[in-house]
Amino acid sequence: MDIFSVVPLALITAVLSAVIALTGVFISNRSNLNRLVIQLDHDSKEKSKERAGKLRQEAYLNIAEELTRINTKLGSLAFKEAGSVADDNDLSGLMSATIKCQLVAEQKTAHLISSLSQAYAELTAYSVEKLTPLRFCNVNIKFADEGHRTASEQADNIVKEITSLDGREAAESEKLDRLFKKLEACEARAMQCRDEREQQYVRREQLLEIFVSEMTERLAPVEKLYSKTILAIRSDLGFSV
Repeated sequence: MDIFSVVPLALITAVLSAVIALTGVFISNRSNLNRLVIQLDHDSKEKSKERAGKLRQEAYLNIAEELTRINTKLGSLAFKEAGSVADDNDLSGLMSATIKCQLVAEQKTAHLISSLSQAYAELTAYSVEKLTPLRFCNVNIKFADEGHRTASEQADNIVKEITSLDGREAAESEKLDRLFKKLEACEARAMQCRDEREQQYVRREQLLEIFVSEMTERLAPVEKLYSKTILAIRSDLGFSV
């Protein structure tokens, strides 16, 4: 028996319509699912780019701060008194910032940062080497100054003691001779310390003049590299250069 002769046409039509509708829903859901997967993948990539951009920005800002700090410190050495330069030779912050930039920076910018960091490390080592004898001069000047002051005070006290002697004590040549010998020794010590102080001043000025000249010469190409690196960082961050 033919099934179509038994089942009403309306029911068959309804079933076919339901099947067609259900098929359309499946197709639509599959299409929506595909679009959702594509959208999620796109969002994931955008978030990944956003995170990478944020990490790059933080790394760039950090290295720019460290580079500027070191550049300012080294640039100011030639214009400071030899004794006023702080012993701040810690490059750990610069090295850490440089390593982070190697991971996220553009290849060209990373190379510039690495080259500049190496140049700063070499300049810092050079400044330590050249400033050490200058600091020794300052220490010697301080010791000589203290020695001169102490010997001068002792000489003044001896003079006061001599002038306070009465006639009978002054007539005692042994005591007076002893005081004069002490006075002579103190004055000689004061003059020796004064001469030593002057010699150290002269030596310090000579060393400082050499240091300033050499440091200025060494800084010139590094300053150019610093400017080039900062411009590259600004460009990578999307700022005008």
